[in-house]
Formats: sequence, structure tokens, C-alpha cells
Amino acid sequence: MAGSDFVILTDKFAVAQESEGTTKYPFTIGMIDGVSSIGINANMYVDGTIKTRMLDAEAVTADKIKALTITTDKLAAGAITADKISVGFGGRNMVANCGPTPGSTASFVESGADPLSGVKVGYAPWLPPGGASVYLNRTGIPTGYSDIWNDNYGARYPVIGGARYEFSVYLSMHRWRGYGVVAWYDGSGAYIGETGGSTTTYSGSGALVNWARSVTFATAPANAATAMLIARADTCTAADPYMFTSSWYFGEAGVNQTVPSPYSPAGQTIIDASGIRTPSLSAISANIGLLRTAASGARTEIESNQIRVYDSNGAMRVRLGIW
Repeated sequence: MAGSDFVILTDKFAVAQESEGTTKYPFTIGMIDGVSSIGINANMYVDGTIKTRMLDAEAVTADKIKALTITTDKLAAGAITADKISVGFGGRNMVANCGPTPGSTASFVESGADPLSGVKVGYAPWLPPGGASVYLNRTGIPTGYSDIWNDNYGARYPVIGGARYEFSVYLSMHRWRGYGVVAWYDGSGAYIGETGGSTTTYSGSGALVNWARSVTFATAPANAATAMLIARADTCTAADPYMFTSSWYFGEAGVNQTVPSPYSPAGQTIIDASGIRTPSLSAISANIGLLRTAASGARTEIESNQIRVYDSNGAMRVRLGIW
């Protein structure tokens, strides 16, 4: 049988439908930007008519997917790996005195614009409930920048060249702009460069949700060996500015991570010439020569099979054990 053709030559062909006084065109053929096109404006639920090979790469975006419509039973095992997720990595916080400890400015030092006034213990309402803060301020209108450094008691923080890290610090800024900075150093202690984070001029108080969180994601330079963490203030807008800081976080970051990890206190133990600094100490047993709560004055001493208690004048008042 010979073939046959049915051809309609027209600029536009449409199938129309009248609905509640309005004419709708569920099917249209015409020119769009000079290209012959077919338009379908309708709900189509015909099994098997649209296959994945008909979709362009990146054609389906997140805003086109209805919330809660993709469930885990539609995902193949192992299809989503950690490097494809941008949420917080949740690694170990490395920052010493990260909270900081209430009443303490240990591991924090200042630098920058004169006159230097020292890092001070924060006060209400510019500290989180149950937490603490440290701050610095300047008189007049300072030029340049003013820094609070957290230098890990002078030792800085060990890093691996080429590894990715995240740094965040909560800030309450008063007449200043503030942001976090990671400064990189090589194995000889020479400064390499630095990476700055998001900036803020917000002056929140109370719970951390009311503070601004400056976030930095950075890859350590190939020759980096250590890092120093900085809360930096600059661009003073009026006299007598203040910068309060709280809840510092520094740790490894995921390859594709863009969301900071939830803040959690560090579990770091520092051992140096001044002693041991640790949030807690737990052991089943230990061999201890002499354990004393202070070098002199009022103290308790535990040695061998004795316990001794001294008053503020250094006189022994209690002795228990065998002697």
C-alpha cells in the first residue's frame, strides 16, 4: 500500500478547551524564538511516556521537587556519599578555651591598633546564658584593625597542608565590623597568609542564636604546618567600639561542606611546662608520687599511704594513713 501524508501548513496549530468562560490551550504547535516548538499545558500522568533519557542534565532542580516527595526507599544503597553532602562535618573542635571558660581569658591575646587595652572577660548581657565571652575595646576612633588571637597557649594549631578546615566564632559588634580569620604558618613558624570569613556589624546579646556567626572555610596552603585563629574588628563607625566573642570552633571540614558544624566544646588536653589543662581527667589507675592541690599555703596532699591537709599558713591540720 502506498504511503500517505496529512500535512497542515499554518503558523500556529492548537487544541482549545472552554472552561468556566475561559479558553485554555492544552496543546499548541508554533514558533518560539524562531524554533518550531510543541507546548503542552496540562497534567500528564501516562505511565512510561517520560523516560530519563528525555531529560537534559540539570533540567530538574530542587525548586521543582515537592517537599517530602523523595523518600529513602527511592534511593539506591550507597547512592549518596558524605562528600556529596554540604551539611556540617561535625569533626572535633580543636580550639583551646573555646567557650571560653567563665572568668578566663587564657589562650587569648590582642593585637592591632593602639592603644592596646588587653583582652577582658565579657559581661552580661553580652555573653550566652550559662556560657562566657571575651572582648576588647578601644577609646576614640581607632584606625586599622584590632584582633583577638586564640593562639593555643602560644603553640598555634597543627594543620595538614592541602586539608580543608572550618573556623567560626560568634560575634557581637558595637560600632565596628567583625569577622573571623585563619592565619597560616609554615614549619619554621613563618607567616604564609590568611583567609577571612563572613563579616558582620550586628550587636546581638544573650543566647547564641541572637549573635552573628562569622564562618570561614579554607584549604590550608600546601606548606602550612600550623594555624592561628583571629577575631578581627575594623572599619570603626563611631567612638569607643567594642567586640565581644564567644564559642570559637576550628576543625576539619568536608570536601563539599558549605554549612558550619554545630558548635560543641573542645575536648583538648594541653600538657606543657605549666602543667596539664583539660576539661576532665579519667583513669582506672595511676602511679602518682606526690599529688598536691597547691604548691604552698592551704592545700591537700596525697602521697603514698598518707593524706595531709594544710591551712592557709602552711601548718598541717589533718593527717590520715600510715606514717
